[in-house]
Amino acid sequence: MADAATGKRDDELLAGLPDTFLDDRDEHAVKVFRLYTYKGGQYSHQLARLSTELRYTLNILAARRPSPSPTCGEVFHRAAEAGLQ
Repeated sequence: MADAATGKRDDELLAGLPDTFLDDRDEHAVKVFRLYTYKGGQYSHQLARLSTELRYTLNILAARRPSPSPTCGEVFHRAAEAGLQ
């Protein structure tokens, strides 16, 4: 999963992004990402460092064993222990 999410170069990620967005914040974030990718220099270096950290984080999360979801009874028991009704 981590390799699929972070194993692409910046230009490959940009190619898969839509041209229009429903949320202005998403559009702004993509424009900033595109600007930094194409600008080069220290900006590209910062994106490469961010990519490395993201890959590390996703690998750690993917390696964790999933915990089973609590049953309805367990939820009520935990709520009672916490003093919730």
